[in-house]
Amino acid sequence: MIQRTGKADLKEYIEGIPRWLNMKEEFLPNMQTNTGRKIAEARQKRNWDIWFQIEKEKENYELNETYGILGIIKYFMSCHEDPSMTEQIAYVEKEWIPERKKMLVNENSRRKEAEESLIRAINFNSLLIRESNGEI
Repeated sequence: MIQRTGKADLKEYIEGIPRWLNMKEEFLPNMQTNTGRKIAEARQKRNWDIWFQIEKEKENYELNETYGILGIIKYFMSCHEDPSMTEQIAYVEKEWIPERKKMLVNENSRRKEAEESLIRAINFNSLLIRESNGEI
């Protein structure tokens, strides 16, 4: 996407996720071992669960681009020159999330929604950490 347009478009990227997930479904029955199939199926289920959360976040796009999973994806997309998932996940954990927690203080009428959004983002980043560590 970036190669085509010269810039990252979060909305365009998000809209492509279901197509990507559906393509992954085709590979599941072709896994060579039961263990491999179970691992792949569990990962695919997690991917769909995240997609359903993103779908919910699209209902309040601006807020979730700041506090939610959409915000983390936007950050990841901004690192397209020399991406390092390990470094980006660590940044989200040590910088991005604490910054958002401080920003919550200034939220008034939408504080509850912002807190819920940030919880989704924290859970998403925790999932990425667990996956990258080979725990799941």
